[in-house]
Amino acid sequence: MHKENGRQILRFPENGILILNEKFDGGINNDYYLVDKTGKRTKVQEILNFNDSTIKLPYILVGGAGTIGSDNEGKGITFSDFYLYNKETVLEDNNKLSLRFDSLTTIVVNACRTK
Repeated sequence: MHKENGRQILRFPENGILILNEKFDGGINNDYYLVDKTGKRTKVQEILNFNDSTIKLPYILVGGAGTIGSDNEGKGITFSDFYLYNKETVLEDNNKLSLRFDSLTTIVVNACRTK
């Protein structure tokens, strides 16, 4: 992780799961960009209402936050969800997608913890 103009730059891997090993203060003051292979950035807008038909793709929807699998040893996974829509998506499938993503997140985090 590095900083530009005093702001942290977070780069998400292809699987969409970015693991941070630090406390998150809960504040969100983000700008979002898609970055191509040459490093060119295209700003992506954040939306509050995905039912707004005037919104053009791509966009970011900030989802929920919480903990997955918390136990007495503090082994839970604290998370924040950010959804990138860069092609037409059937929004009714978000619940199924969320369950699959939670499962993948647990696998990725556990693999990191065993390294």
